[in-house]
Amino acid sequence: MSEVAASSPSFEDAYQQHFNNVAGYAVNHGAAQACEDIAQEAMWRLYKTEGVDYDRPGPWLATVAGHLIIDRWRAMQARPKELPPDAMREEPTTSNDTELVLTRMLVEQALGFMSDKQRQVIELLYMQDRTAKEVAEMLSIPASSVRTRHFYGLRAAHAGLKALDVHSPE
Repeated sequence: MSEVAASSPSFEDAYQQHFNNVAGYAVNHGAAQACEDIAQEAMWRLYKTEGVDYDRPGPWLATVAGHLIIDRWRAMQARPKELPPDAMREEPTTSNDTELVLTRMLVEQALGFMSDKQRQVIELLYMQDRTAKEVAEMLSIPASSVRTRHFYGLRAAHAGLKALDVHSPE
């Protein structure tokens, strides 16, 4: 091995010497969760780039790490905010009380277009979340009658709301 090769710094030496510095730089610039990823990517780019002085790669690595931090920040801004897994299980809430009141008014109007028997079936099926079989047992009627009252009740509500010129949301 020649003396020049033994004394010149290698990539491994630069990696050992600067990896923690680059990771610390990322932490100090707001990328604490991604500091290792940024440091790894900066070191990979150092390895792949020709002409970088392994003797003094610090300023070059700081520049690359800064660009990686900016790129990561821009990518996060371009995507919708990520929700924690528990947020997906929660019921969506409406902050618009006006819409809720209007919906209730429309439902009340729609129920008004039905016969009492149809209304009773619709209320049990939708408002009490019962199955057709459960409703049939509760009312002591065949399940086919429940389905028939359900069908004609919705049909009457639809026709009545249509006559009032109420359109369903698209």
